[in-house]
Amino acid sequence: MPPKIILASKSPRRSEILKLINIRFEVIISHLKEDNCASSDPITLAKFHAQSKASHVAKDYSNAIIIGADTIVVCEGKIFCKPKSLDQAKEFFKFFSGKQIEVYTGVALCYKSKIVRDVDKSYLNVSNLSEDKIQKLISMVNPLERAGGFTLGSVQAVMFDDIKGSYYNILGLPVKLLSDLFSQLGFDLLEFCH
Repeated sequence: MPPKIILASKSPRRSEILKLINIRFEVIISHLKEDNCASSDPITLAKFHAQSKASHVAKDYSNAIIIGADTIVVCEGKIFCKPKSLDQAKEFFKFFSGKQIEVYTGVALCYKSKIVRDVDKSYLNVSNLSEDKIQKLISMVNPLERAGGFTLGSVQAVMFDDIKGSYYNILGLPVKLLSDLFSQLGFDLLEFCH
């Protein structure tokens, strides 16, 4: 029998993705305070946060596969984590307007004493956004719990002209990368589907 899977994340989107691919799992939130945007390298930061979340939960569940994930948004070399206020989210959207943004999601798996991790990267081209449109987008979807303040899985998708890369990466859990990491642990992700 394959080991239990635990998602070390309170993200509803990550849970939805695992449910969508029919994975049996439970959620145990790590409650770690993220070192918000402390690194100038988004790959390092995303991997570090993902591994920290997974490792924190793995201390109490060593016989389960723990999934940690973290998403970072970058625009013109500047890292954008979760906005701290609605005003900051508006500033993020103004900055993104008419530009290409990069979305990095780090994923880490802990199982017994082994840790595997990697990062996926996608690109979004943002439409030119008026002040009015920014206000409407922020009022329709709470931006405070999302890297960059947006989610592609909502009405906010209207702000993007084009995406390149994994859609699931942008939502916060790249499924292909997750499958590759399971393989590195010696498992087929499909074994966990029901």
